[in-house]
Amino acid sequence: MKLNVLIVTGTFPSISETFIVNQVIYLIKSGYLVSIYSYNKGDLNNLHGNIGDNRLLEKTTFHKIMPASRKLRLVELGKWIIFNFSKIKWERFIKVLIKKESLKRESFLELFYESRFFLLKNSNYDLIHAHFGSVAKRIAVLKGHDVIDVKLISTFHGADLVPKFISKYRVEYEELFAFSDAITVNTIYTRDLLGKVSTNLNNLYILPVGLDTQFFKSNHNLKRRTSNDFTILFCGRLISLKAPDKALRIFKKVMTESSLSVKLNIIGIGPMLENLKLLSEELELSKHINFLGALKIEEVRDQMNNADLLLMPGTYDQFERAETQGLVIQEAQAMNLPVIVSDAGGMKYGLIDGKTGYVCTENKIEDFKNKIIYLLENKEVRKLMGEKGRVFVIENYDSEILGVKLRNIYKKVIE
Repeated sequence: MKLNVLIVTGTFPSISETFIVNQVIYLIKSGYLVSIYSYNKGDLNNLHGNIGDNRLLEKTTFHKIMPASRKLRLVELGKWIIFNFSKIKWERFIKVLIKKESLKRESFLELFYESRFFLLKNSNYDLIHAHFGSVAKRIAVLKGHDVIDVKLISTFHGADLVPKFISKYRVEYEELFAFSDAITVNTIYTRDLLGKVSTNLNNLYILPVGLDTQFFKSNHNLKRRTSNDFTILFCGRLISLKAPDKALRIFKKVMTESSLSVKLNIIGIGPMLENLKLLSEELELSKHINFLGALKIEEVRDQMNNADLLLMPGTYDQFERAETQGLVIQEAQAMNLPVIVSDAGGMKYGLIDGKTGYVCTENKIEDFKNKIIYLLENKEVRKLMGEKGRVFVIENYDSEILGVKLRNIYKKVIE
C-alpha cells in the first residue's frame, strides 16, 4: 500500500527552502502519494527547475484566509456547505460545530476557516509532516479539536526556536508536543534548544536538511586553478546572526597581512546591505568586494564552482539566535570547497574540523584570517579538503541518504 503523505509548510515555494522540495521529490520517486499544503503562496515567477519538472504546484493547495467581516464569513461558510455538501466529512464537521469551545459563533467560524481543507473527504492522509514549529502548532491545534485524526510529524528548523523566547514556547508549543507522534530537528544544537522548551520529548530524531549532490557537483573544467587570483565566498541572508560584517573585517585582515590577490563575493540580500556597502568603503575594500544580491540556485552553484573557499563567520544576535545548520555549508563542500565557519550555533556539526574545513572561535578575526591565508597559500590542502568534503556530504547529507532515514521515521510512526 502506498503511503499518502501531506507536507505542510508556511510558504511554498520558497527560494530558501529547497530542502523541502528535495524531500518531496525523493518521496514521490520512492512511491509515496505526496500532496503539499501551504499557508502562504511564494514567488511563482522564480521557480527552481525541479518544481516545474515534477509538477509540484499541481500537488499544492494554498490556505484560504478568513474574510474580514463576520457577514462575509457566514456567507462564504454557507456557499462552502452547499458547494461541497457531498464531499464534507460530516461527522468531523459536526464535532467542530458542537464543541464547547465553539459555542460562540466567532470561535466556530475561526476554527472552521482554519480547518476547512481538512473537513473534505479528499483530504484523507496516512501522515502529515509539518515543517517549522509555528506551522506544526496549527496542525496540532486541529488534532486537539478532533478536526483531523492523522499521525503528525513536526520538524523544527531553528527560526522557530529563538533562545530569547524559550519561556514563551513552553506555552505556545504545548499542543504541538501533546499531539506530535514524532519530532525532527536538524542538528544537536537545535535538539538542545528544544530540550529547554520541553523535557518530555518522545520520538525525537536528528535529521538534517539535505541537498542533491548531483546538482551541487563541481565542474573542474571551469575552475580557475592556474591563476593566483583567489575568491572567497559568503552566501546567506544579510542579517546579524550570519555576520556578513565580520566577513568584511576578516577579509580586510587577509588583504592587509598577505600579498595574495583576493576578492570577496557576497551572495544575499537583507537589512544589512546598505551598511555593508558603507563598511566596505570605510575599510577601503570596494574594489575587492562584489555584492551579487539574491541569486537563483543555479547561479549560486556557479559562484561556488569558481570560488576557492566558503566563509561563514556566524555569531549570536541580539535575540541569542545563531545558525542552526546552514545548508550552504554542505552545498559548498559538495562543490569541493573547503569551508571556514564559526563555532556559534549548529554550523560546527556540518563539517569535519581540520579535514573538510575549519571551525573558528566566534568573533576571533585573527583565527579566521590565519586559516584563510593558510588555505589560499596551500593548494594541495585546499584540494584534499575539498575532496574529503564532497565525500562527507555525499555520505551524510545527500537527499537520498536522508530520505531513507525519513522513510524509516515514517515507518516507525505509522506502525
